[in-house]
Amino acid sequence: MEIILHSDSLIMGGAERLALVYSRILSSNNNHVELIINEDNGKDENVLLEEIPQNVDYKFMSSENLMQKINKYRKLKRKNIIYRILYSLSLKKRRSEVKRGIFKVLDDSNHDILIDFYCKIPLEFTDERTITWLHMTLGAIKDKKKKWYEEKFEKTGKIVVISEAMKEEFISMFPRFKDKVVRIYNPFSFEHILKKSSDMDGLSNTEKELIEESFILSCCRLDEKQKDVNTLIKAYGKLKMENKIEEKLYIIGDGPDREKLESFARENGVEKEVVFLGLQNNPYVWMKKSNLFVHSSKKEGFGMVLVEAMILEKMIVSTDCPVGPSEILEGGKDGYLTPVGDINEMKNNMYAALSDNVLNFEKLDYSKKRVEEFSLEKIKLEINELINDVLNAANKNS
Repeated sequence: MEIILHSDSLIMGGAERLALVYSRILSSNNNHVELIINEDNGKDENVLLEEIPQNVDYKFMSSENLMQKINKYRKLKRKNIIYRILYSLSLKKRRSEVKRGIFKVLDDSNHDILIDFYCKIPLEFTDERTITWLHMTLGAIKDKKKKWYEEKFEKTGKIVVISEAMKEEFISMFPRFKDKVVRIYNPFSFEHILKKSSDMDGLSNTEKELIEESFILSCCRLDEKQKDVNTLIKAYGKLKMENKIEEKLYIIGDGPDREKLESFARENGVEKEVVFLGLQNNPYVWMKKSNLFVHSSKKEGFGMVLVEAMILEKMIVSTDCPVGPSEILEGGKDGYLTPVGDINEMKNNMYAALSDNVLNFEKLDYSKKRVEEFSLEKIKLEINELINDVLNAANKNS
């Protein structure tokens, strides 16, 4: 079977890593998988490149040179209007390059299935052989964008959402497509995560020293439109001052708001205790060594890092944002849920997660059972069934 999987980039991110997990699942069934990737961000930024399976072909749709210009202008666009114009023109060129690239790949292929993993494939390339993934809530979309989604869903074969809450939301928003929507949890290779969690070879000497200290860990893209690292830093500062904890706060990730957040840590007097580790090829080794995992977000489609922390048997504190964390943590049975933006509650939950051994033992026990729902083997069966359904429907209509 010929399968094309469309991804956005190879930067470090939950959905980006997930696309490669699916490429591994699909290629293991004697399928030929071609991965088409929108952005070539260059050797330093394509941190997931080595995780592409050897039997999976891949192509970039936009050039490294163009992406370097976009990233440069993105940082400079606040300085003057010239950079804003250059940034806007570069984005327009990127859209054009990506569209041409996708057209060429699809025109040259004889694919059976197209997986639109970010719901970004242009409408004219979408048909009944397309499986479209949704990774985030659509609850806040405007009418114009909703109309585009309706056209997209009309043409696509199946729509995958990644939580029951997303499925309920989707059906309430798009009731006429209720027979097309399927809930499939994100899959996780327990074996891969456990193996990587013991591999310290990629750490620098400085990082090897840092990892031996006591620390709380958070992993996210540093973008305050979706994440809420400000609240985490404030809560940590209160925890440090009021409860005299010894743990530092390590933050893995990068993004447009990193400099602001570093300044925010300085303003709150915790610049020495809050360590920004940047992008890490192997976050699992840090996760395993941490005393607590904290996820502070304003919205999620799922929250992959929560399951990864569960696999490594970590206590978890997460914001109860729409739509994934509460479902993953079963309403707080498997971890601590905190209202979005509630500094005091996050501080209190972090302290409880570090100190209440009886309650934590109970939560970890539930967590070990819950995490089996996200195993690679279970999801693999569901994906095979989904693809067969799409192929059978397409064959009937041909």
